[in-house]
Amino acid sequence: MGAFTAGTVVLVRFPFSVTQTKFRPAVVIANCGGGDWLLCQVTSGGDSDPQAITLTDGNFLEGGLERVGYVRLGRLLTVNETLIAKRVGLLEKSFFEQVRSAILGMIKQSR
Repeated sequence: MGAFTAGTVVLVRFPFSVTQTKFRPAVVIANCGGGDWLLCQVTSGGDSDPQAITLTDGNFLEGGLERVGYVRLGRLLTVNETLIAKRVGLLEKSFFEQVRSAILGMIKQSR
């Protein structure tokens, strides 16, 4: 699929049960090495999640989503790049930094 960078939005199969998955957009958070990437799920129904960050077309430098999305900070997944179906777009740097800072804040609070 090619190289990714932190802040890229991709389409990937996210597990929602032990045996089932669903294609969802996700924000690339970090390169884990060996072709693996840490991703954060984006859903269209995260408005009930108080930690979710709203994602609109205005948050993209290029590309975008078909509708408003919600970055679900607690929905993290590490996948190999071979499982990423396609690139959807690239987030503005300031928006990506907001997402990354919120994820780190969530992790620090759980101590």
